[in-house]
Amino acid sequence: LRGARRHEPLLRGIAAALRAEHALEPIAEDLAVRGRELIHAADTARLVAEIRAARHVVALVHRDGRIAVRTGAHGVALPIAVGRGEEVLRGLLRAVAGTGQGEAQLLATVAGSGVRPALEVWVARCLPARLEEAPDLEWLPLDELLQRGAAGAIDDAPTLAALAAVARSDLLAEGPLHGASTLWGRCAVTDAAAPQPPRAPARVAAGSQLLDPHLSQLAFNERVLELAGDPATPLLERARFLAIFASNQDDFFTVHVADLKGRLGRAAARDAKAAQLTARASALEIRVRGLVARAYDLLRNVLQPELAHHGIQLLRWRELTPDERRWLSSRFRRTIQPLLTPQVADPVHPFPHLPHLRLALAVRGRSRTDRLQRVGLLALPRELPRLVRLPDTHRLVPTDEIVRAHLDELFPGLELEEAYALRVTRATDLLLDEDRAAHLRHAIEDEIRKRAYRQVVRLEVERAMPQDLRELLLAELRFEVTGVMAALSEADVYDADWPLDLGRLNVLAGLPVKQLRYPPLEPSNPLEHDASVFQALNQRDVLAHYPYDAYDATGERFLLEAAADPAVAAIKLTIYRTGEQSQVLDALTRAARNGKEVAVVLELKARMDEERNIEWAKALEDAGAHVSYGVLGLKTHAKLALVVRNEPGGARRYSYIGTGNFHAATARQYSDLALLTADPVLGEDVAQLFNGLTGSWNPELPYRHLLVGPNNLLPGLLDRIERETAHARAGRGGRIVAKLNGLDDPEIIDALYRASQAGVQVELIVRGICTLRPGVPGLSERIRVVSRLGRFLEHARIFRFENGGRPEYLVGSADWRRRNLRSRIEVAAPVADPLACARLEAILAQDLGDPLLWQLQPDGSYARVAAAVDGGWRDRIAAASPSHG
Repeated sequence: LRGARRHEPLLRGIAAALRAEHALEPIAEDLAVRGRELIHAADTARLVAEIRAARHVVALVHRDGRIAVRTGAHGVALPIAVGRGEEVLRGLLRAVAGTGQGEAQLLATVAGSGVRPALEVWVARCLPARLEEAPDLEWLPLDELLQRGAAGAIDDAPTLAALAAVARSDLLAEGPLHGASTLWGRCAVTDAAAPQPPRAPARVAAGSQLLDPHLSQLAFNERVLELAGDPATPLLERARFLAIFASNQDDFFTVHVADLKGRLGRAAARDAKAAQLTARASALEIRVRGLVARAYDLLRNVLQPELAHHGIQLLRWRELTPDERRWLSSRFRRTIQPLLTPQVADPVHPFPHLPHLRLALAVRGRSRTDRLQRVGLLALPRELPRLVRLPDTHRLVPTDEIVRAHLDELFPGLELEEAYALRVTRATDLLLDEDRAAHLRHAIEDEIRKRAYRQVVRLEVERAMPQDLRELLLAELRFEVTGVMAALSEADVYDADWPLDLGRLNVLAGLPVKQLRYPPLEPSNPLEHDASVFQALNQRDVLAHYPYDAYDATGERFLLEAAADPAVAAIKLTIYRTGEQSQVLDALTRAARNGKEVAVVLELKARMDEERNIEWAKALEDAGAHVSYGVLGLKTHAKLALVVRNEPGGARRYSYIGTGNFHAATARQYSDLALLTADPVLGEDVAQLFNGLTGSWNPELPYRHLLVGPNNLLPGLLDRIERETAHARAGRGGRIVAKLNGLDDPEIIDALYRASQAGVQVELIVRGICTLRPGVPGLSERIRVVSRLGRFLEHARIFRFENGGRPEYLVGSADWRRRNLRSRIEVAAPVADPLACARLEAILAQDLGDPLLWQLQPDGSYARVAAAVDGGWRDRIAAASPSHG
């Protein structure tokens, strides 16, 4: 070219040829101009590449209900390519299968994160039959693929995000994936492949040996859902279990999902931890959507038809008779409308605040003045009933249905076009800096006010709500706190069938239809023949088992007698949760006014009971009681009472050590234990503990008999597990039986693994979360974990150690969870009375012999030991409900 410069015609010909054949445009400028052009072209190319790389295409290659996946060392993954659009999809199909033919449809787009690009999820179908012969592809049923994703058995983040998009898409039922069920079955908690036993067991269980805690919690919720579907459960109790399932799901979002979002926000944008948390969030989303779909399917196709057979109906407005509508309209104007505050978002009204877990209606219509479209919101107050029962019937109507029928009266300035139900779920933990708080109660009161504006972690909407209204709600919720953008996306929007909020079915379950409910339980009274509780305890210990033993005749009687007894000089009590009305606290208030020494350690940080506890603290202080709030940085979860009584031989201590709260209502619904004793050594330990709680806490203070967390509880349990391990190694056998609400402490789990490897038989009755992986050869093959759910909530904690043929029993407030053993004041007390020990042995034997147990498998799934035949065992089985320690 340099040699041809003098020959212009030749240069022009070469330039024309380059332009025609290669689309190249020669630059006939000097070096500086050409350099600037080159830099600009390079920048443009880089920008185009970054834009294209910012989105990836994921292919759901669908054939006969099966999906094509790639398999490798890291498990299964969907085919993925850099870029966007159908052209990239067809290039991806050609690369993986040798053909780009077939139908294609964009299923969803997924926003990117710091560790994953934005995704286009495409469905490809009607591809040639030879595609199934592609060597690098495996074909899995869509249900199985979703199940693996829900179980955390898929590591690939784009694949999990794509499956989450599938789970939230209506196209599963009506689009190109029609025929794939959204009701995927029970999911394992981790990969089904059991881990290899370690060559040298670590002191703390490695992550591969532990089950995922979030998925374990969802597995518990699933077991509750199975009770709602169990034909052996009385029909109205099945409705109650469905309500409990919904309430448990609410708790899951306010605690577990909020925690996960917080950890994601704190993780560095592109580190491995952030990638792991992002993948876990997708797995949880898939799992939750499957459970929600199953719950509504159960209500719609099973429970509602069976309830209707008994004249029990949940009705929409359009299903009501004219007379019923008139009655409800009158009820609306008298008792509902006065409590409602309709709000419209416009230039002079900010977007309305949506309270936590409160049903609301979003309305849209045109202003009668300027004809512009407006959006209104109407949150239903907590004071309103969730269902309204029609007179002299078992026909009920959701309150939001009644309100929806009268929206024109509430928004007279709008020509209403549409209305949809919704509900937001917020994080609920208090953000306290106890070290800087001048007064803990005032700091908590301040945090309670702020909690109303904590981050939204879930938006539930009526399925029919249009996309543009969903996007408007999301945008407003993202920026509801000035200067802060909440981590909220379409992945946090959950469609709900009718009725939104299944927790309201608890009202339905309360209908007075005896034949559809559990038979009444007549509790016994172990102090029936004793004139005085204190005289009885001077002769023997009493082990009460609620609700089979009456709380009002044992634990409550103990404190009421103490408050009224002139010989009682002092009463000390810990309170974690109690009711709005409490005979015990009323009696202590009177006792304090009458001059008795009353000290109450009241936990102000009991989640969602903070306000109630603050009110009781004020009432007790006003009466002259000594009220304290425990130890800085620790929750007081122990359930203790101490009574000091002046007797002829001097002052004597009487102790109450329980597994459950001083709460009359939960004592009828929860299965709990309480040890009442006049043992002087236990009494001395309990007195010493109260001195620490009300005075100066010493974490090194020794106790003679009590195990107190976080002082000596964890070391004491580890010592006992190690003692069983030593017995087994010496050929004397070993056995550990524990009844718990939850188990996730890694040191305890590691100790149990080592005990199993030494030959100790370990049997664990764990109602809820459990991250120990049982039954793995060489690791935990001698560990059996079962879960027991049913009529009453199993809340008791019992620890039994074989101890070389001299069994040791303990009862207390602590689960074997990290939080209980390390950051709470907990107590476990030895039980020495032979009759009490025999009763504990019988309780454990009954639990382990229950034919309706769920048994935890090595992969984290649960299998029913035996199918339910009738409801005979139900009266003795523990009920599933949100855990309120």
